[in-house]
Amino acid sequence: MNLHQLLSPRLRERSELLDQIVAIVEADPNVRAAWLSGSVSRGDDDALSDLDLSVVVSDESIGELVDRRRTYAAQPAFPVLLMDNLANAPVDGAYLLAFYPGEAGPQHVDWFWQPESGAKIPDDERVLFNKTGLPLMSGDDWRRQSNRPPGPPLAADAPLGEQLTQKITFFWAMSIIAAKYIARRDGETFGRMTRVIARTLSEAAQLSGLGELHLGTDDVSVADLASAGAEKQFEVLDGLASDAEELGGHLVERGAVLPAAAIAQIYSFFELTKSMVVR
Repeated sequence: MNLHQLLSPRLRERSELLDQIVAIVEADPNVRAAWLSGSVSRGDDDALSDLDLSVVVSDESIGELVDRRRTYAAQPAFPVLLMDNLANAPVDGAYLLAFYPGEAGPQHVDWFWQPESGAKIPDDERVLFNKTGLPLMSGDDWRRQSNRPPGPPLAADAPLGEQLTQKITFFWAMSIIAAKYIARRDGETFGRMTRVIARTLSEAAQLSGLGELHLGTDDVSVADLASAGAEKQFEVLDGLASDAEELGGHLVERGAVLPAAAIAQIYSFFELTKSMVVR
């Protein structure tokens, strides 16, 4: 199978998934507007790109929707991975990363819900619908306001099992992003991302009481990771994935829930991205 035959299904899947999502969201009487941000909105996306979806909800309904956000995100298809992150959520809204099953790895959607009061639509993004005529604002200003300083993904008093679940889920979710950067030949970003996910595994091990985790990336600098060839970069990523699987059993004993349904899909995505750069 040539590369075109591998990538075409992903583009088709993403388009069909977006159509399903738009139909569901637009039919919801509590939803006022929705738009896409990121590369798909700009038109410089590729077959590996995700969907960044912003949804404006009536003020009376936003609380209920936030509470059932996981059920809401499961309407277009059953997700193989869901991950909250408080730091990414709009004010008084919610954020949810969702992976939906695909033929060659999951399709990734970042959901952002926000209340109608004060909501404005960036003027340079792809508006899907605007039922109530929400005002536009400068896209640059909107992105500056949307950017938030790094913060905790969970409440400070979250139980240990939830903290471990978030860390191992974060690892697997971000491992796909690392694979994307290898395929896109962005070694510098791959290097930084790899150190982040390796640190997350170490934090999970220490938090669970296992102690310090010795990883193959411990003595490798970001610069070395960035300058390594794609084949070596995938060796590093595969090694971290093996470490994560080995660690997973111990985390489960401490109350974590592994994203088991997603892991096989993530390995399929690794194979797809390897086929793009490793010959």
